[in-house]
This record gives sequence, structure tokens and C-alpha cells, in this order.
Amino acid sequence: MVSRHLSFVNISRPDEGQSKRTKALVRRHVMADVGRSRRKKAKYKIIPLQVATTNTSPDTIPAITEAAESPPLVRMPPSFQTFLIGRDARASELITFMTAEADYVYRPFRTSWFRIGLSDTTAFDLWLAQAMVIRNGVFHEPHALNYESNYLDTSEASRYYCKSLHQLALRLNNREDCTSDGVIATIMGFICVDTRVENWERYTVHMDGLERIYHLRHGFDASDSEIPLMTFWVDLMGASMLDRYPRFPIPRQLADSRRINKDDIPQTLRALLHHAEQVAPQGGRIYTMLRMMAPVIAMANRNFHNTLFWTEPAVLVEVLGVVSHFALSVPKCPEDDAQTDYPVFVVQRMVQLACLMILSELKRLASFHWADIGPLCDRFVILLQESSHEIPMELKKLRFWAIVTAYSLARPEFRDSLLVEARRSMSDLSIHSSEQVIGQMKDILWLESIDPIILESIFVSGNGQLQLSA
Repeated sequence: MVSRHLSFVNISRPDEGQSKRTKALVRRHVMADVGRSRRKKAKYKIIPLQVATTNTSPDTIPAITEAAESPPLVRMPPSFQTFLIGRDARASELITFMTAEADYVYRPFRTSWFRIGLSDTTAFDLWLAQAMVIRNGVFHEPHALNYESNYLDTSEASRYYCKSLHQLALRLNNREDCTSDGVIATIMGFICVDTRVENWERYTVHMDGLERIYHLRHGFDASDSEIPLMTFWVDLMGASMLDRYPRFPIPRQLADSRRINKDDIPQTLRALLHHAEQVAPQGGRIYTMLRMMAPVIAMANRNFHNTLFWTEPAVLVEVLGVVSHFALSVPKCPEDDAQTDYPVFVVQRMVQLACLMILSELKRLASFHWADIGPLCDRFVILLQESSHEIPMELKKLRFWAIVTAYSLARPEFRDSLLVEARRSMSDLSIHSSEQVIGQMKDILWLESIDPIILESIFVSGNGQLQLSA
């Protein structure tokens, strides 16, 4: 018998070979091999496998599985063996891929979209289209943003997509089926595709349809618990991108959120807002936005290095959704806010956009859609032309906070415009050092993910020389 493993015994004197300890070591090593040779080999478990030909017809026969045998892919959801698959081997392959990909790629709401996509035949075809595009790597390309030239260039994805779109059109013409959960789930899927490829025109069309169904059903609270949450979130993403007001109210499940601790408002900010309310009571929306943002920023700062926190999409939607909804509901033009003096309105709009830019940064950290940062910067820069001489000092400080926040989060191509006004505001507030800026920003609201070096760049001119005033 040849041992698979060698065991060495060190003997320094001849009589040590007869010692009880040495004999015991030799016997234990030999008997281990003997024991292995006498054991019965485990019988292999035979799982019958039948490979069916691809058939995407809706009349396919559902696959039959025996309850006595566990499926070899134990991580598959129950719907893997349901009528949705039938004899479509390609569908099974795509589900296998998406399930395996979950082991090494994080995608927000992956489990939710699995559940929604496998809940309805029409939604399932759209889910397969998205799975095909992900598999082919279209979404991994940095410039894969054009809907027509990228998404539908994948022939199989196009086939699944068009099939789902055709089925949806038929169901929308059915008076009994047009407001069903399956139709809602499918429209949600189309909206997510439109968001991901940034086709906002098509997004608006689908959101119009979803809003009509919402009113016909008198809300989505009676639907699957994930439908109201997902509808709420995609609505907020589009509203921020398109500078629109939210279409849907806060879902009932988020109305009484207990995750936010209102005691996280910094003391300096409390005092500043208290004085501002006394000298400029018209700025009530400004003060409410900042009081709502403070606990969110505090929570984000506490969990900045906690990877698990940024991979809990439902929790993040709850944390970010309520404050996003309020900020997006604040008037966006003077005509919508006739009771607020124009200089105060401008500060209100600046604070609103700065808060939305912070929320966009948090969405980036959570791997959500955050392309709204560019349009938000564009809107902010337009406001820099408005004078701030007619507002009290408290509002000037809040305006300065908004400008520096926008500067810190803006893309490099936007910073030059913001830099000039930031320096002018510092001179007006008698701020002459980067330490003063950093201290004031942290005393009000500041994200730990922002590099303080960005603030120091406010005091450095283009040639690298220190510049203390505008």
C-alpha cells in the first residue's frame, strides 16, 4: 500500500526506534491509510438531464420536475422551474448567468428585479432582454447611452424587447388587464431601461402611462410592496434629471420612517437657522430642507467606510427618498412661488440644487443612477448671475454654503464659473483662509466623501499661486 502522504519520524539514537511513542506514530499513520481503503465509496447521485430544443412560443409545455430530486442549481429562484421557462433553453441560460453574476457584480435592486421580472410573462421577456444586454457587455461601455444605437443593436435583446413591447400594447387595450400588477411591473421594467440608457423622452412616455394607471387604481399601496417603492424611486430619478416635480406621493411604507435621527443637526446649523427664521421668515423651505438633509448626511458620514450600508438599496431609498421628494417639490421658478421675494427665492433655489447635488453624490456611492449631477450644475451656474446684496447676512452664509457645496461636487468643467462667485462671497463674508472655509462648511453640512483638497483649490490661482481674495 502506497501512502498518499509522508510522515517523518526523527530518531537521534538507535533505541528510539523501539520506543512506544515512535511505534504509536508509525501505527497511526499506517492505519489511517488502511481505514481509507476499507471505507465504502459514496455512490454518485444521478440527476437525469434532458436538454430541450429552444422554443420561444407562448404555447410551450411547462417543464416538469420531480419533487424528490433537488435541482442542481440550488441557488436558483423558485420561478426557474415555472411556466415562464418552458422549453426555452436560452432563457434558462440567461437566468443562470444573471444568478452567477450576482456572486461578483453588485447591482442595486437585483433581487427585486428578479422577483418582478419573473412575476409575469410580459415582464419576463423584458427581463430577458436586459439580461442579454448585460451579458453582452453593452452597459459596461462608457458611452453606451444611446438607446437606438446600443440597446437594440443586440439582436436577441431586440427580439425579447419587441416581444414584450407588443404584448404590453395588447394588454393595455384590455380593459380588465390594463391596470394589473403584471402590466405595472412591465412598464416599470421599460422605465428602468430608459433610465439606464438615458432616453428621457421614452422615459416620459412610460411615466405618463404609469401615472394614468396609478390614478385608475387609486394608488399602488394595494400592489406588491416593491412596486410602490420602485415607482417612487424612478420617479425621483427622472424628476431630478428633468427638473420636474415628483409625480407620486411618498409611499405609505416610508411615511413613518424611523431611520433618521433629527438630533444629528449640528449645533452651529441650528443656531444659524434659528436666527435666519427671525430675520427672513420667508425662507421657511430653505430651513426645512437643511434640517432634513443634516441627519441624512450624518448617517452617510458614519457609514462612509461601511460597504454593507451602500449595498442595501431598500434602506437607502428610505433614507434618501423622503428628503429627495421634499427637495424636488420645492418651487423651481418664481412663478410657482409668488409669495417669496425674489432674492430669497434665488437663495432657496441655490440651496435646493446644492441639496440635490449632495443626494446625487450619495446615489453615486450607492451605485444608483446619478447622471443628474451635470444638469444640476448647469442650473446652479445660471443662478450665479443674480445679485445677493439685498439679503440678510444669515442667507448670505447659506448661499455661500450652497456655492461651495456645488463647487466641491461639480465636474471640473463647471468649477471655473463657480470659483469666481465663491471667492466673491468669501470676500463679502470676510473669509481669508482655507481653514475658515473648511471649518464653516463642516459646521453647517459636509460630506466626508468630498476631498478637502478641493476646498483648498479655491485659494489657488491657475498658475499655482495662493490667492486669498477675489
